[in-house]
This record gives sequence, C-alpha cells and structure tokens, in this order.
Amino acid sequence: MGIGGIGASRLRATGTVYGLHNVDDFVGAYVQLREGWAIGDEGRGRLWLRNANGVTLRLNTQRRGLQLSLGADGVLIGFKR
Repeated sequence: MGIGGIGASRLRATGTVYGLHNVDDFVGAYVQLREGWAIGDEGRGRLWLRNANGVTLRLNTQRRGLQLSLGADGVLIGFKR
C-alpha cells in the first residue's frame, strides 16, 4: 500500500540497519519513505524504513523496469522458516 509512485520495477537493496538490539525486533511492519527511478536496466533509489521496535533501515537500491517514485508506503518484513 502506498502513495506517490508510477510504474513497476524490481529492486535489490543494500544498506545499514540501526537500532537492532535483538534479531526478533527486525520482523514486523515498517513505514517506508522512498525516492527513485528506473528505465529498463538502469535505475536507482533510496529507501528509509522504520518499525515500531525502533529498527531503522537505510537502503540504496538498484531497480529494473519502468518506474518513478517519491512517497510513502507500508512494508511487512519477515523470515522464512
């Protein structure tokens, strides 16, 4: 769910995690702020995510597809067991 984007793309992200004191705090719903673009195989962007446990993710993205984004979303993060 989100606002402020147009198009569709796939992304890979790398970045830094802040405020993670227990691995169980990583799982959950995050509020996401984002900006980025993609045209074909070229694209990039940034994501900032924060959950209720105080965990913050600052991510740099590589995108593929056709997309322009600037806005906010909700994201669910979990682990496969």
